[in-house]
Amino acid sequence: MPNKKITFIIFPLIILAIVFSPYTIVKLTSYGEELFSNNPAYQAQETKIVDYQSQEQKDLAELTKIDAETKARNEQVAAAQAEPSAPAFDPAIAPGVIRAKILLADTEKAPDFSVRIKFIAVGEKIFETKTDKSGKIEISLNSGRYYAEVLPEDNTYRLKGDAPAFFLEANSEKDLGELDLIKK
Repeated sequence: MPNKKITFIIFPLIILAIVFSPYTIVKLTSYGEELFSNNPAYQAQETKIVDYQSQEQKDLAELTKIDAETKARNEQVAAAQAEPSAPAFDPAIAPGVIRAKILLADTEKAPDFSVRIKFIAVGEKIFETKTDKSGKIEISLNSGRYYAEVLPEDNTYRLKGDAPAFFLEANSEKDLGELDLIKK
């Protein structure tokens, strides 16, 4: 009995293997190509398919180009939106300007060394600047209460008198005048 079942299953498989062997498939395919290649309707359809494929490639290239341009524009827009805009000028909170001139008391000339000036605000915020060659300083500071420390590079000098303390109003200018350095 088991032999009949095996024969019943194997025999159709052998027939299928012979019918659909690679040689048979190649022969059937070449026969089909010969049959259709001489048919004008088939040739017209093939031409249309080639035309459609060509148009599809052109459209895809165009879409890729449009996609790249859109991406670039979106990045430009995002960058422009990310940039902070300049705040409007508000004189109530605009910084003020401090000016002063450092001189040597004995010669009334600017020192030939650098002098740092620290402006210390309430809350211990420190702003610092140095004198230029003529002994002048100019610095912008927010409004508030400050006291100054004058620190000559040549430590044989010190400020004559007390360092200035002052209140700076918004959007104003304050001239601390001439500050003299004397030998220690």
